Amino acid sequence: MAAHAKTKIFYISIGFWLILGVKSYDGWSNYTLTVQTGGSVTIPCHYDKKYTQQKKYWFSEIDQTKTYTNTTDENLSVIDHPDQSLFTVTMRNLQDKHNGRYYCVVENGEQPPKNIIYEIQLKIQSGKTFCNCFNRIL
Repeated sequence: MAAHAKTKIFYISIGFWLILGVKSYDGWSNYTLTVQTGGSVTIPCHYDKKYTQQKKYWFSEIDQTKTYTNTTDENLSVIDHPDQSLFTVTMRNLQDKHNGRYYCVVENGEQPPKNIIYEIQLKIQSGKTFCNCFNRIL
């Protein structure tokens, strides 16, 4: 069931990107999303079901800010979907100032601490946004 659920979530995520005007997609663990400047992107941050109760946040390396799940601002929302073992990050009105590295983080509560990281490099070039994403554990 886990593989089927992840596959279903994968296709739903692609649907989000297509609805939001994504121009290209390449792979799953290392993908590139292209949207127009001023557009929006929704990034799915998957985590193991055992981390459902742990804190999760979106980290911006640009300004060193953490935005915890279930936060909605004008141009950023971070929403946890524990029944699907993922949280989604939606960035709206993307501009050049959003160039930089971002991370989906799950605080796993283990000692020594290891945060589960989903790394996103966001670049806005020629009116388009590129998102290269990599899963890793730090």
